[in-house]
Parts: sequence; structure tokens; C-alpha cells
Amino acid sequence: MELLSLLTPGHLDRLMDAGQRPDSLTVQVLGTKEIGNKKFRLFVWDGKTEYKGAVMDLLISNLAIPAKFSIVKVSDTDRPDELAEHTVKSYGGGKFALVLHHYTMVREGGLVGRRLGSSSSQANGHSQPVVSQAATPPSHNTPQSHSTPPFAAATPSLRPPPPKIAPSPSHLNRQNVKRNLESAYGAPAPKRGPGDNPTHQVTDLNPYINKYKLKVRVDTKSPVRNLTTQKFTGSVQDCVVSDQSGSIKVTAWASQGREDTAHLDTLEVGSTYMLEGLMVKPVFNQRFNTTGHNYELTWGQNTVASGPYTDNPIKQTYKFVPISSLPDTPADTVVDLVAWVKEMGDLIQFRSKAEKDFKKREVVLADNSMGGSSVNLVLWAEQAEQFNHLDAIIAIKGAKVAEFNGNKNISLGFSGTFEVAPEVPEAEELEEWASGLRGHAMIPSQSSQGGRVAGEWSTLQEIKELLAENRTEKKFTVLACPIKVKTDNMWYRAHQPRDGKVCRKKVTENAANPELYDCKCGDKKLSEGETELRYMVSLCLADCTSWIWATMFSASSLFNMTAQELHDLRIISESNFLELVTKVQFTEAVFSVTAKVETYNQSPQLKFNIQDMEHLGWGEEGGKDHIKRRWMEVMRLEEELGVSHEEEYGIAVSGTAAYPATS
Repeated sequence: MELLSLLTPGHLDRLMDAGQRPDSLTVQVLGTKEIGNKKFRLFVWDGKTEYKGAVMDLLISNLAIPAKFSIVKVSDTDRPDELAEHTVKSYGGGKFALVLHHYTMVREGGLVGRRLGSSSSQANGHSQPVVSQAATPPSHNTPQSHSTPPFAAATPSLRPPPPKIAPSPSHLNRQNVKRNLESAYGAPAPKRGPGDNPTHQVTDLNPYINKYKLKVRVDTKSPVRNLTTQKFTGSVQDCVVSDQSGSIKVTAWASQGREDTAHLDTLEVGSTYMLEGLMVKPVFNQRFNTTGHNYELTWGQNTVASGPYTDNPIKQTYKFVPISSLPDTPADTVVDLVAWVKEMGDLIQFRSKAEKDFKKREVVLADNSMGGSSVNLVLWAEQAEQFNHLDAIIAIKGAKVAEFNGNKNISLGFSGTFEVAPEVPEAEELEEWASGLRGHAMIPSQSSQGGRVAGEWSTLQEIKELLAENRTEKKFTVLACPIKVKTDNMWYRAHQPRDGKVCRKKVTENAANPELYDCKCGDKKLSEGETELRYMVSLCLADCTSWIWATMFSASSLFNMTAQELHDLRIISESNFLELVTKVQFTEAVFSVTAKVETYNQSPQLKFNIQDMEHLGWGEEGGKDHIKRRWMEVMRLEEELGVSHEEEYGIAVSGTAAYPATS
């Protein structure tokens, strides 16, 4: 009966009656016949309907023809990309042929050994009549009537009650022996049901296991997210659970009265639970699942979660790799690392070309492999905001290796997690190594990552030189002045919802009514009051070392007015508008910029975005701090050279910047 439940009855009926193509079906093969050119006709059944019109085309596939009584699955999701989908073809007379190019073996025919749904007398594939065993057994003294149909003898109203059969002497002897053994050795312990212990490990799971129970640890859990598509409106939540064998992703959906996300949300990260009754499905998209498992779990109406368990909890397991091995590791590989947080960059907020807002932070990790290696860890969203573990030892589980412009970095994504000060032997060894390097020279990177901390003071030329080595986005502070401001396309009209939400996506005129606007977020027919003008100024920045073109989205600090006010000024007086633009040029200020290298038409292009601007008053605190910083740079330069300006050039530099000559 357990094997029969693997079959999917009903699909063959719909195929034979209406030619309906099944997306997925599981059937038993009852016979095969070669018809030439690596094509075979299959005789299959699904536990309800027999079908002789299936054709297996193995001209391209390397699969072997399934043996008799094998259970096979045909599904779009399991099919390799290079093979064609299974199709339904009509060959006249209202008959349909199912043409297959691939199958997945569920159970070998040699292990099944019979036609499912039949007694052992049907092992040859032919149906045999089965006599009811409930009928009164015939006595050897009473002659049997062979003319009486079997069903008549089995009719309950005509059947006499079966006589009571006394236990045989041999049966009594066995009972006596059993009682003697129990009295001597004690009764056997009761069998433990599946609720007492886990029945399977995470790596054992596949869609062909009907019942299982897992004891797992909740590694990560995402917040509940609202989702609206053409096929689904509701909420979704994910988590990753693991045991000693591996990890697997769990997804819960809430829609149309089902509140599965509410049940999943009760699980606590880091706690141990017993799970059963979740649906096992193939991984839909590996981009969003870095557990390395071929399947993932979906919360259903039969799902049961018990716990948390504090007795013998599941502990986090790692398979650490050295950072020095990452340059030779293929992209999209999932790895575990233990590393020292050597540097921590600033939080960078930016908007993508798709008009989406992002938060990002880059962290430099180091370990003692190959004499000292480092790699950039890229964090996003809440992870980027909340990360504050500079100079700590962390263990990372499920980091994904990525490659950008030839440089390797890692990211956590959703499935990845990290643990601060992990209790593993590798962490103690790394702490001892890091304690001898704190405050000393920079560690060379085995992954070609730069050593500069994002957000520090730099010149434009220094930024360009750094991006030539490491093209990932970084944040800097520069002292520069705009030498040219383009007056074309200085602003755009953006969506500004009245409910206080932030959209800022560009709107376009409605095709039916030019006085209304449509937003890329999906809102249509917006009034002008639901929009606003926002800056998008292109300007050329220059300092004493170089120049670059940059884009400034928050230019109110540059012009001391909003984009709407500057737009109105241009309409009222073009000359006053141009005078204001000219006035802001060649005015020195402090700019916070993000810089990276993008590839356009197979050519690298520098991209600078100005995040903030602060006017510099030389007689004010800002100007004094800048001069002091410059003096400190001169002092560090003199220390590196080992000589003062007076010794090198004969020029005496007064103040604290003068390097004291050693005797």
C-alpha cells in the first residue's frame, strides 16, 4: 500500500479522454516494446488506469529503458534543460500518445517485483481472481459444490458465523515458553514511536518519503513579507533549519484563510524543534537558496512543530575553508569561513537603475592562511545596518562566493548566517594570530581586495587608483569644487505617496490624460499633488589632483533651494537661474561620494554619486579641522620618508607638522 501511494491516479484518464498534458505524473511500468530508432512503447498504469500509448524517445538521452514493474516520475521540474518537454500527440480516432524524453526513477522494478494494487498472484502482470478469505473454510467431510459462484458463498446474509477454533497444543507451548522467558528476563521494552526521536536527517529528505520527523536547529528566519502577483496575494516567510547532516530551506505562505506564516514565525532562531508533515519540493530557484540541498520544505496544513528542546539541542556545524582558497573557488559556491573583522566600511545607501533603494556595507575579513589573506564581505539591508563587530572573530555559515570584474567577494544572502566569538578551536587560533597584528601593517589580500577603509578622506586621483585595483563600490570624502554644472535635465518628477510611504520612482504622463501621471511602482492616474520634482544634477568635480563627472540627487545643499524652487526660478527668469548656477561653481566644499567601476559596452566606466555636501568655511571650525588634518598627513608622510622638509628642501616648516630630526 505504501508503494501504491507513490502513483498519481487520474492523469491518465484525462490524457486518454481529452488529450490533456500532465505537468507531472508518477506511474508504474508494466511492459516495454522497442519500435525502432531508440524509441520504445510503454505499458503503464497509475493505480487506476492502464495506458499503452506512451512512447519513450531516448535518441538524445543516455537513460536506460525502465525495467518491468519500475516506478517512474515524469515532470517538467526534473527535466534537464537540454531535453525537450514531454508532449501529447493525437493519432486519430480520438486517441492520444504521450511522448517522453526523460524520466526520474522512483523505485527500481527489481525492488517492486509486482504490479501495485494486486496480490502476489499477479506478479506476472495478469489479473487473477482472488477468493475471499472471510468465507467459512470448507470441511473435508462436506462435499463442495463447484457450480456455486464464489460471490454467492461470500454473501454476509447467507454465511454462518465462523466456529470458534481452540488453540492448538503447539500454540499453547509457544505461549508458555514466551511467559517463561518474560519472567526470567523481564518484558521487552515498548517500541518507541516516531514522536520520540527523529526518523530522518535533513540530507535524507526527498519527495518520495511519505512520513518523517526531523530534529533541527533554526539558523535564520526572515520577516514576514507581503507579496502580490498575478497568481498570489498574501504573505510569505522563510527560514533555514539544519542538523548535523546539512541545511534546508522552509517556506510558509499565508493566503485565503491559511495563516502558515503565523506558525512559522513562532520558531525562534537558535532553538531546536521537531518538525513533521512539511511538503518536500524541488528547489525552484537556486539563486534564492544557498543551502546546497536539492529540495526545500513548504509549511502545510498537516505540519506539526514541537519544541523548543533544551535537552541535547542541535549545535551549529561548520566546514571551514581558508580565505586564500577563494580566488580559485568558482562563483556561486557556498562556503563556511572563520575570520577576523579587520575593517568595517560605512553604510552606503543608493538607488538602482530600477528605482529601488538599497543599503550596503562592505567588511574586510582576514585569516592566517598563506601568511595572511583577506576578502570583502558584502552585507545588504538590515544585515548592513546592524553589523557592528569590528575587530571581532566571527564564523560564517553558508556564505556565497561572487565575482565582479575579476575580484572575488562573499555575501550572506538570506541563507547565510554568522556567529560572533564562536566556540570552535579555529577561532582560538585565529584570535591569537590577530592579537599580534592589531594596529600594525595592513594584511595583503589574496583576493585582490583593496585595503582602504570606505569613507575616509581621499583625493580624486587616489580614488581612481584604488578603483583600478578593486572595482567594488566604496564611500569616500573629498575636498573639491564643482567646475561645471550641466543645466539640462537637472530634475525629474517622482512619485510622492500621500500616505507617508517612500517611493521616489520616476513618473510619466498618463496616455489618456496628460494632466495625470503613471508610476513604475504600478500606481496609475496620479495627480500632480502626489508627485514632486527631485534633483538629478550632473556636475564636474575637481581637486588639486584630478577631476570626475558625478551625479547629485540631493542638491538642495548645493543651490540652497529645492528642485521645485529652482525649476520655478528658471521659468520666471532664465538669467537669474544661470547666475545662481555660475555662483555655485568653483566653490570649495566637502563632498561625500560613492565610487565604483561599471562595464558599459565592454568598456569600464567610472561612476561617482554625490551623497552629501557641506560648505567649507576657512575661518570656521570646518576649515580649521581640514587644515589640522592636512598637517597630520604631512607628519605621517615625513615619518614614512624618515626625513623632514627642512632636511630635504631646506625649508623650515613651523608648527606641529615639523618632523623632529633624529640625532
